[in-house]
Amino acid sequence: MPTLAEHLEPEIVAIEDLHDTYGPFLHIVRELIGVVPDCDTYLEIWPAGFRTYNLCVPNFLNLPASVVSRSDLKAHMGLAMYASSRAAACPYCAAHTCSYALRRGTSAGAIDGSDRTELEQAIVTLAESMASEPSTWDRSVITDLGRELTADEIEWIAMSVGMMGFLNKFMDAISVPLEVEAINDVSTLIEPTGWNVGRSGWRNGAVDRMTSKVPVDSAGLYARMIRQGPKATLIERGWTKHLPATAPELRRYLRETRKVDVGLLSHMRQPKAVRGLVAMFDQNLDPATTVVGLGDKALAGLVYAAMVDDAALVEIGRSLAVANGVDETVIDAVVAAGTDAAFLLRDGDERGIGHGVSPHTEAVVRLAHAIAPSPAVVDDELAAATTETLTGPEVIEVAVWISVLQLVHRVARFYS
Repeated sequence: MPTLAEHLEPEIVAIEDLHDTYGPFLHIVRELIGVVPDCDTYLEIWPAGFRTYNLCVPNFLNLPASVVSRSDLKAHMGLAMYASSRAAACPYCAAHTCSYALRRGTSAGAIDGSDRTELEQAIVTLAESMASEPSTWDRSVITDLGRELTADEIEWIAMSVGMMGFLNKFMDAISVPLEVEAINDVSTLIEPTGWNVGRSGWRNGAVDRMTSKVPVDSAGLYARMIRQGPKATLIERGWTKHLPATAPELRRYLRETRKVDVGLLSHMRQPKAVRGLVAMFDQNLDPATTVVGLGDKALAGLVYAAMVDDAALVEIGRSLAVANGVDETVIDAVVAAGTDAAFLLRDGDERGIGHGVSPHTEAVVRLAHAIAPSPAVVDDELAAATTETLTGPEVIEVAVWISVLQLVHRVARFYS
């Protein structure tokens, strides 16, 4: 079944070109998971998408500090990332996070569930409950974790699950092709648990099976991470140097310049994650970088917010839509529809938004409705119709925006 990724493949950006501009980021991710992921070539179709991705991962994983540390926290974060990816039914991320976790020292038994400690099971429960739709969130699991972990450690685990909310949504929605190297690294371990490559295998033929053990972190890796870290930080500073310093100022900055109030920022206690999230919103809501248009983008976000029944995200979407001139009857129709796709274009005398908006807006909302669930429900007909109406950068922008909102939705559950 052709995927959005297959339709967009002619527009991907060559890895060689990415190395020229973003080399330090690519070197770091290769150290973390053993491969430069194909998602990079798709995200750069809309350059703000690639920047969003590289603001998300290091700031929500606390890189490089979390990896070069001798603490078990990095293994706990890896296990949480894997468990949340399985809960979200994202085969691409499940493979990469399995490799990530094994490299950070997570045991095979913790990954496949055959031999978990009580702490590891509590971490899996936390990750699954944050990532599941409909929600299975139960805050009591934090009490279980608190018997062995500090509040900061628990929060970083939650941040890693939030980060995977962004990655799970984008990779699954686009069906980014999974690299053969990643399949070979982990398939022997996780296929017996029900994992399969799914729609992310559309580019690959037959693959081998894991023939060698995934390497665990070493002093050499730490040295390479530390060497690349300042170079990546320098690039990031070019994207964020205009942002204010403190959390209250950052929240006010988004209200004043991007017309959204992200209340979650007042609950997050890790300054690096706070700044990273504000920078992600800043990139996504910049009038100079949007190609799909902030009004249509607001509607796409409202589709997701309504589908997951997140009142805070609805208010963010509504504020953004009003600020960008979207008709309030259209806003209300999208919010009221929730999971009902029929509002898009009704037959007969019933008037859905499809009767009163442009083909472009309708295509954006249809796409949003297809990629909002976990897993996404993008079929070939939708993929073909979408890429006939929307450009490649517009498709990527919509997917990136909904992915940002899924990160917010997950992290907000942790503080609820």
